[in-house]
Amino acid sequence: MALIDEEFTYKLRGCFFDVQKQIGFGLPEEAYQKGLIKAFAACGIPARPHPHLALAYRNRKVLELIPDFVVAERVVVELKALREDFAREHFIQLFSYLKASRIRLGFLVNSGRERIFDERRVFDEKPVAIKEDWDAVKGRIEGTEKDSMAAVRQALLTVANQYGLGYGEGIYRKLFTTVLEDVGHCLNLEPWVEPHYNGQPLGEFPIDCIVVDGQIPCVVMALKDGLSQFDLARAESYVSNLGLRFGVAVNFGKNELEMKAVSTA
Repeated sequence: MALIDEEFTYKLRGCFFDVQKQIGFGLPEEAYQKGLIKAFAACGIPARPHPHLALAYRNRKVLELIPDFVVAERVVVELKALREDFAREHFIQLFSYLKASRIRLGFLVNSGRERIFDERRVFDEKPVAIKEDWDAVKGRIEGTEKDSMAAVRQALLTVANQYGLGYGEGIYRKLFTTVLEDVGHCLNLEPWVEPHYNGQPLGEFPIDCIVVDGQIPCVVMALKDGLSQFDLARAESYVSNLGLRFGVAVNFGKNELEMKAVSTA
């Protein structure tokens, strides 16, 4: 199968290697960025360094993503100066840039080693499939708890339908909270709990969830292969430590949005 933009990306990769060859390795990332600006210009390759890619909701900017380069409006380039291999979060970062820019092809480039290393990735938007399981609350939740749970579900569906799949966890958390705040829900973005051992308090500790209307903790994850038993147990632990009854574990996965209610009631 032919590579996307094979001739152009061959020229692009030549710039990566030329900059590394001329200035060496072990320098800060900014040095390679400045070198690439000059290398692209010398080769007649149009490039925008640090473009601002905005994500908006109802015509209001929610956040900005800033890759290192958008090249010729057809390739995203993200530079690193790492002594180790690329980590999962680096690929998530690149895919988020590709998605926000609506560009299919991207490169992660590591100039932190003796030899330059690059990874080529293609992002294709996928249709959003929905997988949901509310058995833990059926026939048991009512009143304002039920209203808040319904709002959580609607907000998650809104985010998935409007923005699709492929962003990282932090971006989905921000979009999810923006949608809920837009319709007047009260959110605790940094909840703390006070666990006890044998009836004795152990101090206050932060937990990684969003509490909606003081009633529904939501654990928002992204790009996992699916919700694991650990993910669900963690959500249940948060519900219990907050002294609440119901919660939701969420994964904006690679192929589907997965929502599952949890309960300690």
